Amino acid sequence: MLSDRQSRKLMSHLDKWQSQVVHLRWKLDKCRWKQIVRAADVAKGVRLRAKEARLKAKLFKVQAEMRRECPSMLQNFEGPSLACLGAKYGLVALLDAAQERQHLEKPFDELQEAPIILATANGHFDCVQYLANHQVNVNAVNTLGQTALHVAASTHDVEILRFLLLQPRINIQVRDSNLKTPIEVAQQCAAASGDKFGLYASCIQALEEKSASNPTATSTAADPPQIASTQASTTPITTTTSEQFQVHEILEVETPSTSLECVVCMDRPREAACIPCGHRVLCLTCASSLTSTRCPICRIQVQQIIRIYDN
Repeated sequence: MLSDRQSRKLMSHLDKWQSQVVHLRWKLDKCRWKQIVRAADVAKGVRLRAKEARLKAKLFKVQAEMRRECPSMLQNFEGPSLACLGAKYGLVALLDAAQERQHLEKPFDELQEAPIILATANGHFDCVQYLANHQVNVNAVNTLGQTALHVAASTHDVEILRFLLLQPRINIQVRDSNLKTPIEVAQQCAAASGDKFGLYASCIQALEEKSASNPTATSTAADPPQIASTQASTTPITTTTSEQFQVHEILEVETPSTSLECVVCMDRPREAACIPCGHRVLCLTCASSLTSTRCPICRIQVQQIIRIYDN
């Protein structure tokens, strides 16, 4: 058994490595974005692919260092603590050691975050996949009313968000304590902090496609006790038949004012077209930040923004 001092030192090392993992993933996103933007520059593309390989090697090395601490953690932690620490630091071995499903779902820390929310917040796709495959509640909420889908949308983790959307019981209509659905969270974050790499736009697009493809199932697939426990006093959400048809009608009979809103700010009309691809999904204000980057739909480099006037 580790002493209190040794335990604190171990957790300090894990926090440091986790910070490095987050930073390296950000650099990988930037490197991949540059490869798309500068696709026409062959020499630059070769250098960027080499840089991506080096970043992946560094990321693997840091994660290997974290995995080496698994034996010590297995000796000093048990049950729910193992599950949550495994989810936080991306250590699937700890999740596997927790074994029982109740440990894989039990909330942890002051925010009462279930392991699947912790794994999503820290960007550990393999842990999210492990937990979902072990039938945990993918609609579990923390004290802020956020599900893993809210968290994936706020951190623009496209890979985890798309995986969660494939889960049969996922509910994309859940509202957090600020009365926002996952798609509204992504829109708010994009408007507040910008979307330089087009990741928020990808999240918004995936959520819109899920909503359009299966509108009624998403409003009934949740585990009611989990969601109602944090929202019953603030959010008038029900799963009645009339609510289902109301959602369906809104998606089926969209008016021009709602169907042509900018996918980022959702306030202004889609009046800007990206050249050369021609996609029209942004307002002029949001499109101005994409002039030297890429289209949020097809990821082709945007050379020019033109304004479209409707009759």
